[in-house]
Amino acid sequence: MNTKMKSLGAAIIILASASFALTTFAAEGDTHYTDDIRLTKTFIGPDPALATYPTNIKFTFEFTTPEFFLSNGTQQTGDYTKYEIPDQTLTFTTDQGTVTNGALTIHQQTENLLKLVDWTGAPAGIYMYRVKETLDTVALPADHKTNLTYDTQEYTLRVYVGRDGVGGGTVEEDVTGTVTDPTGDKVDPNPVDPTNPGGPGEVESPNGFNFKNIYTVDAGTDPTDPTDPVDPTDPTDPADPDASWKVTKVVSGSLSAKTDEFKFTVTLNDSDLIVDKAHEYQIVTKNTNSANAKTIKVGEVVTLYLKGDEDAYIKNLPTGVNVSVVESEIGEYTPSLAQKYHGIAGAAGTTSASGILGEKANIVDYTNKWDQTTPTGIIMNNLPYVLMIVVGLGGIAFYVINKRRHA
Repeated sequence: MNTKMKSLGAAIIILASASFALTTFAAEGDTHYTDDIRLTKTFIGPDPALATYPTNIKFTFEFTTPEFFLSNGTQQTGDYTKYEIPDQTLTFTTDQGTVTNGALTIHQQTENLLKLVDWTGAPAGIYMYRVKETLDTVALPADHKTNLTYDTQEYTLRVYVGRDGVGGGTVEEDVTGTVTDPTGDKVDPNPVDPTNPGGPGEVESPNGFNFKNIYTVDAGTDPTDPTDPVDPTDPTDPADPDASWKVTKVVSGSLSAKTDEFKFTVTLNDSDLIVDKAHEYQIVTKNTNSANAKTIKVGEVVTLYLKGDEDAYIKNLPTGVNVSVVESEIGEYTPSLAQKYHGIAGAAGTTSASGILGEKANIVDYTNKWDQTTPTGIIMNNLPYVLMIVVGLGGIAFYVINKRRHA
């Protein structure tokens, strides 16, 4: 009897030990990630061929220490730093992305944020994080007129951790998550297809959990450009260092007059580089015609009038935007133009010019010529009278010759 009791006791001890071991193993079960949550970043800047860029373009995203709630919504106090998501940094280079209409666009994404935390043994419930971008992480080029807008949105990431019993008594963490924007609306945080070929983390497009930065450089303001449209030593040239695009007017020819006035229509075309679409850019001209526009904004067509030796310019336009201009009401003049963008000469033309602005000089020079003197030295306006004299002299000659024949 004693022998049987001893055997039964030993069996109980073995079973208890096995049960403890199973319980310990259960606390260290596998983690299942139902969701894949990625943060994306969109960077927009001018075509790198047209502008100066920072040497180190990095953006960092901060995650607050999580607040913890039970499934019924009751917030719990305690130390949850163990479940912090580390700050994420994305690095951009100008050989990434695509350039369209003067603007460079790059998209990148992080790893799955849910996998950056060890959820083993984590209490079941809801972990809430505030996510925002760290400001002023990029050093801008010195002596250049640049600006970088940071995204001040704050998203909320909620991670749901459940503990499910699976066959054999194993307990496994089931991790899911959602992201909401500052208004509380849910956004799509799913991963995006990678760009092929592309740089590290580069993707084809952003998802809904996206931060956007726009880097701008004032056109026409490169301090190293010897062809800058502003010449402070020239009293006829407005010495304004903020001139981004300039149009000039010259008249020539024996019938020209500098007091003749010509009409120009100017269009500022839309661009991702223009952050504030309602912003009005200043137009400066010495012409005193009251019909001259004083400002221009995206998509607007404005009118300028210029006389001989006058000019006009627009201030503080971003490098990479497109400006169009057309001359009209030229009368008897023969029009021609020379244009250059980013200090590089473009095709010659007559009345219409359009181009993408660079950080170097952007100028359209119009020359109208009126000189109707013919190679014979006869003024075309007197031609009818000349013909009448020729016909008259011919008639007299015919009369004299005919009379002699019949004498």
